[in-house]
Amino acid sequence: MHSDETPSTLSTAYGLKVLALSGGPAACNTALVDQVVNKALRSDDGRLVGWAARTQSQPRLETTASVLDALLHAGVSLPVDDVLRMLGDLVDDTTTQRPFVLTAALEPLLRVAPDSGLAGELVRSLLGCRVDFGDELLWPEKLLHRDQPLLAPSVAHTARAVTVLRDAPPELLGDAVTSAEQWIADVDDMNAVTETIRRRLDAEKSENLTIHHFTSAWVVRALAGGAAPLGRRIEHALRHVWSRYDEKSHFWAWGNGDVPVWMLMDAVTALRDAALALSPSMTNDYG
Repeated sequence: MHSDETPSTLSTAYGLKVLALSGGPAACNTALVDQVVNKALRSDDGRLVGWAARTQSQPRLETTASVLDALLHAGVSLPVDDVLRMLGDLVDDTTTQRPFVLTAALEPLLRVAPDSGLAGELVRSLLGCRVDFGDELLWPEKLLHRDQPLLAPSVAHTARAVTVLRDAPPELLGDAVTSAEQWIADVDDMNAVTETIRRRLDAEKSENLTIHHFTSAWVVRALAGGAAPLGRRIEHALRHVWSRYDEKSHFWAWGNGDVPVWMLMDAVTALRDAALALSPSMTNDYG
């Protein structure tokens, strides 16, 4: 769909990943890669720093990780040392309290260096964000070091964590993934959610990044990646995914009518994972 807005770094990265998921690295034209790598990448005296979203004053972990993930899917060869250094240098206090930021960082990191010290550190931070909700350790939107009497588990953040952590070294996880899988399989609330990642720049200024979560798409992925995918539950989540599909634009639409590329990316990834899980060659539980 045509837009008069200048493509952002994140939207370009998401579009690049959609092309890679749909047609493989060959579908990603060099001009698009060049736009992401050379025009938006920030450096300091020749040292690669990372990428920033429009509302961010400097490169941040979640934006840099999202771009790196897209480039890796597009077949771009990235030195592992550069990936580790960029991501490691961008870890801050906000990072360790935000499951979304941690899962975003772990997606490319577990792809290129799953046994690295940084991967282990971020996996432990993500596990540390869980809260005991009635004898069930699950992920909320964020972890705050104060009393949170109305805190509730987040379906979107728990599904994201389960999906991403499956690629982590098993010795770091214990039963964290398997115990959360069952909780996700039983949920019916797949409403999309929005969070604002806020960083204080100084006494008067702060930096805000708004992130939307296509909850049902991540539930599909969390269920589809299990050792014994539950067919009925995956199909239930898929119905929620398709309920957001706009037949006129042929895109997935947010509640306000926007058709963001990140939502297309989440939907395409979820449909791919579901197709693999529900293929006839696999045994699924429809009982």
